[in-house]
Amino acid sequence: MAVSGDVTENLFDVSKRWLLKAVTFDSEDKLIAAFSCYKEGLDKLMEFLKTVPESEVAKRTAIRTRLVEYLGRAESLKKKLLASGQISPQSSEPKHTQYRIGEGETGYGYDRIFGDCLKDASVVWIRVEDPYIRKMYQLHFFLQFCELCASRCPGCLQEIHLVTGPDEADAAKQRQSLDLIAESLAERGIQLRLSLRDSLHDREVYFSNGWRVKIGRGLSLYRKLSRQLDLGTHDLSLRQCLETTVDIFHESILR
Repeated sequence: MAVSGDVTENLFDVSKRWLLKAVTFDSEDKLIAAFSCYKEGLDKLMEFLKTVPESEVAKRTAIRTRLVEYLGRAESLKKKLLASGQISPQSSEPKHTQYRIGEGETGYGYDRIFGDCLKDASVVWIRVEDPYIRKMYQLHFFLQFCELCASRCPGCLQEIHLVTGPDEADAAKQRQSLDLIAESLAERGIQLRLSLRDSLHDREVYFSNGWRVKIGRGLSLYRKLSRQLDLGTHDLSLRQCLETTVDIFHESILR
């Protein structure tokens, strides 16, 4: 399965897809994943409603009816999750963690950086914005990130969307490598979507549960190893870092 590219989809079709996933997860008692999908689907459906002209009364009424139905399901599910302690009421002080990593420091593997964003098993999509997922070592870092996400979110993660820059020196090799990662992810029910942007500069990872991670150096925040078989090849917590800053925060802190 090849990595999928940008496709302009009707917002209604997108919302329908998320809501169908929500119903499926709900029927399988995967309540946190279902709740997250309901939120995604309802957000897209509300966006779609804004595009429908006021003159199309019947269509707008049908959409509102669907919104009320699924909002009711989502609210009912939220009450169950709150009562069972699987989710907590939003804190009035949204969490913000910052790591100022010095040159050569160790102990900052992906699990430490991204682990808290993945721990509640409600992540259905992840968006990675990093302009430098081009060379083989950068692709290996991205693969290790995908491994963490797949292992921490089994059964709920549906999509990883990578936004990166094109490798002008060897675009075919970059695409071929990403296709291989896409095939591996697809075997676990996860779609890899690719967007290539020449002008991309910022490095940030977005999670569907509202968490965001900004890393000054992106996923490639580690020093080159000094030998071929070296500690830190697979366990990134043992690998020396480049100097950078990592900010981990919930999007509600921006409101």
